[in-house]
Amino acid sequence: MYTAKWFELSGRVLFWLTWPIWFFYLRLGGVRSRVLVVLGNEILLLKGWINPGRLMLPGGGAKAGELIKDAAIRELAEETGITASKYELVSIPGRTRSEFGLCYKAAYFYLELSSKPELKIGYPEIIHAGWYDAGTSSDIRLDKDAQYALEQYMRRSRT
Repeated sequence: MYTAKWFELSGRVLFWLTWPIWFFYLRLGGVRSRVLVVLGNEILLLKGWINPGRLMLPGGGAKAGELIKDAAIRELAEETGITASKYELVSIPGRTRSEFGLCYKAAYFYLELSSKPELKIGYPEIIHAGWYDAGTSSDIRLDKDAQYALEQYMRRSRT
């Protein structure tokens, strides 16, 4: 337990120490993907090692020449072990995202599952993955991507 807390704390410190690098890297362009994974009333949330302490969605940047939906599928598999096809991912409106002075374009998708898969966490990038009740999301420290994707998903499911 002590090692996990130390690892998490060192990731937070590293996030802030590398902030200037992220600032310039994200401004170079490219779109980052995020995938909201839904199972009934639960959502899958991750905690990254280099992270300011909030839970986040699986996702990341596209490689050169890679389509953003393909990047979302690849990142989902790398970080959680969940495999999906491009036909299973449903688009949520994208936006320019800004937090902690970092700004980038984000593409959002959701994936609805009918059964709980075995999670295979992509260490060391991801240090925690778990299922959370979407109804209690206001009590959970979510990053802005997760908040936005969940709000958009909930709006769609009500219509």
